[in-house]
Amino acid sequence: TMVITSTMPRAVASVYGLASSHEQTSALNPIDKGALGAGWWDVECHGDAPPWDELENRHAAFFREWQKDPFRTRFPGGESYMDVVK
Repeated sequence: TMVITSTMPRAVASVYGLASSHEQTSALNPIDKGALGAGWWDVECHGDAPPWDELENRHAAFFREWQKDPFRTRFPGGESYMDVVK
């Protein structure tokens, strides 16, 4: 069985010894949210859904740009979704 994982060590470790072969791809890694991820987002937010309401309250200018083009708008100091899929 072929298993594809992110390059995150925890993902690779979880398939070690279980799959006959595995491949790693950075396309499955979480997006780098830059300054936003280093702060409140990763610390205060729990659950699977991104905290869009809170993002709009705390970073209104970024949120407006992100709404115009969510695929190409880069998180401050981080990546855009376009960066991830390249």
